[in-house]
Amino acid sequence: MSDTKLRNGLAAAMSISARGNQYLQECGLDNSLLANTPERCGEVLLNAINLIYLLSVVIQPFMPSTATDILRQLNAPARSLPTEFSIDILPGHVLNKAEHLFKKIDNVNGAQEKKWQAQFGGDSAAAKTAEPAGPKGKAEGGAVPKVADVIPGAGSKKKKAEAQSVAQGISKRAQQKAAQANKTEEEKDLEARLEAKTKLFAAIRKGEVEGDVEKETAAAKELKSELAALRKKLKETSISAE
Repeated sequence: MSDTKLRNGLAAAMSISARGNQYLQECGLDNSLLANTPERCGEVLLNAINLIYLLSVVIQPFMPSTATDILRQLNAPARSLPTEFSIDILPGHVLNKAEHLFKKIDNVNGAQEKKWQAQFGGDSAAAKTAEPAGPKGKAEGGAVPKVADVIPGAGSKKKKAEAQSVAQGISKRAQQKAAQANKTEEEKDLEARLEAKTKLFAAIRKGEVEGDVEKETAAAKELKSELAALRKKLKETSISAE
């Protein structure tokens, strides 16, 4: 978690939880265990309660309210993350009333699933507006709705300015791509040579490589002049053709 590896952190939490379930199943925790071997039942419960106490801190970054509920039922304070499993809740500790940590999900005819998709599905709001909808109801297959029609508050001046800036950036990149595609091989070659000279000049100035600064500067200027002359010639040729 300190390295921002959230997926790995959650995987570790689920792994510890799964190991706890396995432990309870292997020990056969039930009424017969309490009746036949009460001391062994006490050991299993003590280990299980302390494992739950460990889980309270492991899952806290992901489900803070659930972690708080666990601590309330354990009647224990919030703890720090240990480096190894230990018995911190000792025999004789009094627990609070047990409660369900999670509620049953009523997903009749997929109603709850649809509700969550609309709330957390990312492009689900846009998908509802698109006609026709794309694959699996996504918006990219149909007409793209206006931002202001989908996102509340998007019609504000700030949002409009942001949207306009994004649109201008997309348009500029498209123009640059089209311009690059229309360049002649000679123009591309001169640009590449000029870029290489510029990088070499910068490296010499920084002391990264050895070289003659004045010589490379003169060479770069010559390439610039050639490139400018070529572009002027191409522009004149284009105007004549029109």
